[in-house]
Amino acid sequence: MLRKKHLMLLFFVFLFAAVVYQPQPVDALPFDDEYTNQEILAGNWFKVFDTMTTGDEITGYFETHSDTQGLKFFICDSANLLHWEGGFSATVYEIETDMHTLGFTFTVPNSDTWTCVFSNDEGSTTVTVDIGVDVNGDNIPYYAPSSYTETGYGIVLEDDEYYIVYDTFAAGTDIDGHFSTFFSTDGLDFFICDQENFYQWDAGNSATGFSIETDMHQTSIDKFTIPTAGVWYCVFVATDEVDTVTFSFGIDVDTSGAITTTNGELQTSPVMLGVLGAVFLIIILVCVVSRRRRGDTGQAPTVDHYTAPPSTPASSRTIREREITTRVLVVCPYCGAKNEQGILNCHNCDAEL
Repeated sequence: MLRKKHLMLLFFVFLFAAVVYQPQPVDALPFDDEYTNQEILAGNWFKVFDTMTTGDEITGYFETHSDTQGLKFFICDSANLLHWEGGFSATVYEIETDMHTLGFTFTVPNSDTWTCVFSNDEGSTTVTVDIGVDVNGDNIPYYAPSSYTETGYGIVLEDDEYYIVYDTFAAGTDIDGHFSTFFSTDGLDFFICDQENFYQWDAGNSATGFSIETDMHQTSIDKFTIPTAGVWYCVFVATDEVDTVTFSFGIDVDTSGAITTTNGELQTSPVMLGVLGAVFLIIILVCVVSRRRRGDTGQAPTVDHYTAPPSTPASSRTIREREITTRVLVVCPYCGAKNEQGILNCHNCDAEL
């Protein structure tokens, strides 16, 4: 037989399991090698290298601080790096030129020291860049479409640019989610608002927003319940950022408590239907009881503050009668003209009637 202390122990075990197995938000893990605000002078390059074995995978991302600045990028082994640095022909992989932002993935074909090269050798000015590189692990924030209603990956915003996700939602719909910038030095603002307030905000005027987040590298979006049906916006803003912001997001939309209209008929969640049904039943019962108390006389009920229109006294009524006169017409058998009864000759053809 379970004692009270056993029941308490089971309760706390259940509570611990419930907390542990709750879905956890997606976080942007640190890159294996991360360099922010890295300056590369004109005519120079920056290298990230590691010793790897056949089949290892290199993934990463970089973004220059301005969309007017670009870098050359490639990956190569140790021998070809020496050739390229010496000005000789070299075999390189994943080569890209004049890139403002770039995500890359490469599987090394053989064991060696492999290097990611970020080159400004042909540039005329200094380029400032944020760089993140991983080996055998993708630490770039990614939100699985199977876990969220709406996802975005690798979205690039320049300073004071914004990105919106919007749709028509019914009242009672719940919205929440999570977002992460690629680099810890980058932050995003976020809010949810209706269409009118979005237009006000976009025009630079004061507006009302909900689930507001400010300058966040990564954060969960507070759950927000849509109060009125209409178009609602989820807004991501790179406010007062000194450089480019790259981010990913996942937004979850829960319509289980929504109140929607379809074909002109109001539809609600099962709970709301139950409440409305109960209210309707109470109204019917009240009407039946009230009718029984009045004795069901069949007369119209007395309504407070209702004044009937004045009736017209019978003595002043005017009764109009219409005199009905019967006329008999004779049709002429020769021309078909109609003649009054008693006429001997047709008025039309003078034939004898």
